[in-house]
This record gives sequence, C-alpha cells and structure tokens, in this order.
Amino acid sequence: MYVETFCEQFVPAPLVAQPSISNLSSVQMTVASTVLPSTSNLSSVQMTVASTVLPSTSNLSFATASHDLHWRWYYIIYLLLAWQIAAVFWKFWWKAPSNVTIAAYPTPLGRWLTALRMIVDSETLLQKAYDSSHGKPFAIPMTDRWIVFVSDRDQLKQLECEPESLLSMEEALHELAFTEPILGHLQVPPEHKGPKSEAFRVMIGVLKNKLRSNVPAMSNAFQMRIRDAVALEVTPPNDKCVQDHGDWQKVRLMPALLRIFTRVNLLAFIGEDQADRLEVYDNVMSFFWSCAKAFPILNLTPGFLLPLIGPIAMGWGVTRHKVYDLLLWLTCQTLEGEDSCDGKTQAQGHITQWTAEMTRLQDAAAVAKVTLGLLFASAFQVPMIAQFCIYSFCKHPEYHERLRAEAEECKDASFGSLNQEMPYLDSFVKETARLSPGPILSAPRTVMAPYTSSDGYHVPTGNWLAIPQLSLMRDESIWPRAAAFEGFRFVDEKNGTSETRLTHPSYEFPFWGSIRHACPARFYVSVVMKMILSHLIVDYEFKLADPTGRPYLTFGKTRLPNPFMTILVRKRSGGN
Repeated sequence: MYVETFCEQFVPAPLVAQPSISNLSSVQMTVASTVLPSTSNLSSVQMTVASTVLPSTSNLSFATASHDLHWRWYYIIYLLLAWQIAAVFWKFWWKAPSNVTIAAYPTPLGRWLTALRMIVDSETLLQKAYDSSHGKPFAIPMTDRWIVFVSDRDQLKQLECEPESLLSMEEALHELAFTEPILGHLQVPPEHKGPKSEAFRVMIGVLKNKLRSNVPAMSNAFQMRIRDAVALEVTPPNDKCVQDHGDWQKVRLMPALLRIFTRVNLLAFIGEDQADRLEVYDNVMSFFWSCAKAFPILNLTPGFLLPLIGPIAMGWGVTRHKVYDLLLWLTCQTLEGEDSCDGKTQAQGHITQWTAEMTRLQDAAAVAKVTLGLLFASAFQVPMIAQFCIYSFCKHPEYHERLRAEAEECKDASFGSLNQEMPYLDSFVKETARLSPGPILSAPRTVMAPYTSSDGYHVPTGNWLAIPQLSLMRDESIWPRAAAFEGFRFVDEKNGTSETRLTHPSYEFPFWGSIRHACPARFYVSVVMKMILSHLIVDYEFKLADPTGRPYLTFGKTRLPNPFMTILVRKRSGGN
C-alpha cells in the first residue's frame, strides 16, 4: 500500500491527489524502511555482494602485480630494441669515417650486417676491399668500431709521425688484447705518451736490450729445457701403449706448443729456481688457459658489458692473482737487494729482476704489474707461429732435407745476439708468417681525437687506423708469386745467406708492427722459435693426422691456427 502510494507520486495521473509537505517526509521514511534494508543489515549485505563480485584482497594484489610485471617486460623489450636501433645508427652512420671508400653493404643496417659477417669471414671481406681499393685507404665496420686500413708507404710514414695523444698505438694494443678485462685492476693503464711512457721505456730496455744481450749465455739452458719439454709431450704415458699408428704418438698441437713454450719462457721471466717449481708452472698455465678461454667470450661481448662479463670469464681472477703474487715477491726481493737465485742464473738475471732494476717506479706492486703485462703479452705468439710452421713443414716435404741438414750443422751451436744463424729455417719461418700472420691487421692505432689526414679522409674518435697485413703480404705487385709458398724466398741461394731476416720489419712486411715501434721481443721470439723447430726437425718425424683438415680459423680480427689440429710424432732413428 505504501509502495503504491510512493509510486503514484512519480506517475502523472491528474486524478491522484498530491500529498502535503508534512506528510511527504513520513511517507518517504516509511517507504525507505520498507524497501531498503535496515542499517544493521546494510554492512552484511555489502560484504556479501563484495565477496560475490570482487576477488579477495590477496587475489587483488597478485593480479595487480601480474599486470605491472606484464607491462614491465614489454617496456624492457621496447627499450632494448630502441637501444639497438640507436646504437646501429650511432656507430654505423654517425661514427662512420668520411671521404674514404666504405667496404660494406649500403645503409646503416647493411653496415651492421657487414660487421656481423666480419666475425666469421673477415679474410674474404678484407681481401675484396683491398683488391678494389687499388692502394687507397678503405674502411670496414666491425662490431665494436670502424677500422680504416692504410697500406700506402707515404701514408704510413705520415701516421708514424702523428703524436701518441692523437693516434695511440698503446691504446689500440690494449683494446686488441682485452688487457682491461683480462688483467683487471692489475693492468697498467696506457699513458698515451709513446716512448716517453714508463711501461714503454721499461719494455724496450728489458726485452730489446737486456734479454737480447743475454740470449747467448742462456742459449744452452733454453735448448735443454726445450728437449725436456718436448719429451714430456711426445712420450706416451706409462700405462698406455701406442698401437693405433705403429710407434707414432698422437699430439694435439696448440696445447702442446703452449706448454713447451711456457716452460722455456718461465726460465727467461723468473729464473731457473722458480721455473723448476711445478706449482709455479701449474699456476702460470692455469692463468694462460683462463686467458685463452676468455678471448672468444670477450670478443663477442658488447663494450658496455665487459666490466660485468670480464671477471666472470676470467674466473674472478684467481689464477691471475697467484701469478701476480709470485712476481710481486720476486720484485720485492730485487728492490730490497736480496736475490734468492744463485750461481749462473744470478749472474744472468731474468726479466722480473731486470724490470725492477730498470724502472723508475719505487712501488713493488706497480713494478709487478708491468712484469705481469709482459708475461701475458708473450704467452701466445710463439705457439701460434710454431703451429703454422709445423703445418707448412708437413705440407711441403721438398724442404725437409735442406732444413734438417742446416739444423744438424747448428745443433750444438750457441745462438748469438746478432741473429744470423740458420738462414734457411729463418726464411722458412718468415715465409710462413707472410702467408699466415695471425692477426689480419697490424700496427693498429686508436683515434683519440677526430683525425683528418693530409689526403682528406676523416676518422671520428674511437675508431682504428691499421695496416691490412694479411692482404698486403699477398699483393702480387709487391711479392712475386705471392700466393705460392716459397720456403727459401728470403735466402740468396748463391752464397747461402739471408737477404732479409724474420726480425727485419718493413712496410711490405709489417708482421712486427710499425717501423718506428716494432715489437722489441722479436729477437727473442725468433731465437726460441728456431730452437724449438730445429729440435723437432732433427730428433723427430711428424706428419698431420688429418692432411685435409683446416689449418686455421678466422675469428674477427684474428686468423687463429686450428686449436684441434693433431699431428703424429715419433722419434727418428738418428735422433738423440
């Protein structure tokens, strides 16, 4: 009845009488009490509806978090895509050299694809660019920077005259070897002073002067250590019989050569007493293996991630610190005037001792860092060249007789500091280095400030200028029959002397870097290389386990000898 009365107020019926104002409030209150629930029941009704329609509080927070997480992941993906696109345009368009031939696909995207291809096929792309440039500079993009390749003699002379603060070879070598992530806080940072920097001065004094002048006195010790190290590698374990290939022993070249050279190199770096300690050898080898494993990882890591990935790739520097602690102890012994070595080794000294004596630094920790850098820099070059030489020896048996005869003549000879011994083996090694130099480039220089050459090409900061040595040393206009391997190319056959030596740098043979700042350890490398190879040639027979196997792998800026290459070795009947 009350509801009908309430409804009639909203239905336009002229016959229905309107209630008075005094009665209106009472009617509304009556209707409200009839239609609406009471105040006591209102909260229970609201809770019932809420529990039916809405999720619980816990479900509500989970749904909100899932919703935010879903969008956050989308934002991260969009951000990464935007960053990659911006990086491609920044590096391959804005930072690109100008007024120079660009050896890459067109557009920034095409240049980025060229940089990716350079990781696995740099040799082919470099050769095509070199052939089409006709001696003029050309630029190729890499994933980390642009490289402007220069091969003209006059232009190379101009680059050598530029100050280190503008074109820094020291900075480029650090970047090429990844010394910052490899050595971490034990790295000696580049000073960009060229020959005036302390590290450069010590390196020249120790490696070029001290070590070279002591090679004749250390020659016999080197040869004895080589014989022992090779015997350890080619002698089968006591519990293993070699039956698969008669009396041939199967040896994987790369790790074997690294172990052989490390045993010899430790004699020069830390002296005989410390080099004979098995613990020291194991620590150094563990450090070198850590470096070898980290190289490919760091090569593919974007620059901004190197501070994060570097320590992980190096195993948090555990092996590095063990080697550094030994060098630090030896350095302290020298600086304090105490030498634990005695006898002949004390008179000759070693690289760690000479570094401490020659440096102006008084802090033993700083001196030990310099020595650690030298040890790291010397680790892999000799094993790489030696593997390429052994491969060439196996593939070219026509040179065996002459090389063996020369090695027999010089078997008991002492190698002198003038580096005039064994011209035929020296030529054989140099010809191998000409065709298989390792890095595809030489003498890199980092552009420290925007650089414009006298020829007009412009290179922005952070890029490299370098020599395309892999292509230059195969240029038919420079080298007759450049593609052919001629082992005695550098020997005067009439009098049996060298026309040029392996250690002689030139603009046509940039294997050792620039003319003004050629590798100061090249004399020591040449001597040890010929000692190892001549011992193998005289005392052993060896051949490739797989003659059709690929001799090298191209990876970015480096042409590496195949780490899986295996040879078969046995003692010669006439060997000692």
